[in-house]
Amino acid sequence: MLKEEEQKISDNSSTLIKVIVKASVIKQIQHLCSIISYVEWSGLLFYSQQGTIEKPEEMVITLEDILPMDKGSVASTEFEYDERYVNYVMGDEKRMDWRHGMIHSHNNMGVFFSGTDHEDLKKNSKAHNYYLSVVVNNKMDMIGKIAFTAEVVIPKLSAPFYALNEKGEKYFVEKVDYCYKKEKLYTYDCNLEYQIPQNNFNPDFISAVDYIMNPP
Repeated sequence: MLKEEEQKISDNSSTLIKVIVKASVIKQIQHLCSIISYVEWSGLLFYSQQGTIEKPEEMVITLEDILPMDKGSVASTEFEYDERYVNYVMGDEKRMDWRHGMIHSHNNMGVFFSGTDHEDLKKNSKAHNYYLSVVVNNKMDMIGKIAFTAEVVIPKLSAPFYALNEKGEKYFVEKVDYCYKKEKLYTYDCNLEYQIPQNNFNPDFISAVDYIMNPP
């Protein structure tokens, strides 16, 4: 029997992971926030990595591209993986080496990780070795977090179960094997560095934007 304990959260705010926001990505964010300014939008955020998550203070992440996936409502946005993701990755060989996380907007609100955003970190940290999430708004404010789930499993132990008989005397019922598992969510804040944007867009990005702007 495996007993899972409630997942804990550890915010390692003293350790910042360097994240370089390429000029092309800044232009993509500006474009999305300008044409989808009163509702939230979200998409897959592709990035390359130098270093290892084992040494977060030495790690460098570079944001490479955005695949827009959803034009949402005033207060929420969500999407499912579909053929757009497959077609995007297969469209350029270098994309096969990129990792991906999530980026979404808070339109005219401030940038922060809401309760829903923290739930997203918990959920997706289990589906990735580590998970990058970035929040932006129309003012081009931007914050990011990297999350991963660690676990400890306490080795199996046997525990006897006793009950009382009709005389009130304790008697042995059975011995049960237990294994205890405890998970903990770790998060690191991102130290964002910005490049100067240029006036050009990836054609695949424009096509993805056109797709989410058209009603289903």
